[in-house]
Amino acid sequence: MRLERYDLEKIVLNPAVMQPSWFSYQGAVLGVLKRMGLQVDLAEVIAVSGYGL
Repeated sequence: MRLERYDLEKIVLNPAVMQPSWFSYQGAVLGVLKRMGLQVDLAEVIAVSGYGL
């Protein structure tokens, strides 16, 4: 199967920005939620995700 050039390109018009945190998962989730327009903070992401210490 031959892949065309357009099959390999992905264009992200509104990329999420990694937020500072102790664990990269929490920072990534927070960045995506903020990019979606949700007003959440790191404490909420930690509590809901179950990855709190």
